Amino acid sequence: MHSALSSSQGVSEAEIDALKRADPSQRFSARTLAALVLAKKMTGLDDSNELSHAVAEAKKHFDAQELSVICFQIAAINAWNRLAIADGLEAKHFKPSK
Repeated sequence: MHSALSSSQGVSEAEIDALKRADPSQRFSARTLAALVLAKKMTGLDDSNELSHAVAEAKKHFDAQELSVICFQIAAINAWNRLAIADGLEAKHFKPSK
């Protein structure tokens, strides 16, 4: 589902593959990478020290309003994903809008 949506929004296959391999460092700008790392740390919550570091790094790339929007988007998408998993929603039914 996420791959189909990303492709429809212009994300290259190489970038999608890098995300699947959990190796985005060579494909994305420092700004985008900061947002990706923040998303991973916010949704995992494995280590609060790592989350603090991700927030500090993101603050180097985003102003307060941008960071707030990014954090709320991460939280909303994470909540939706968890609800979809609990409900058994299958990604094969997803069709990105054009």
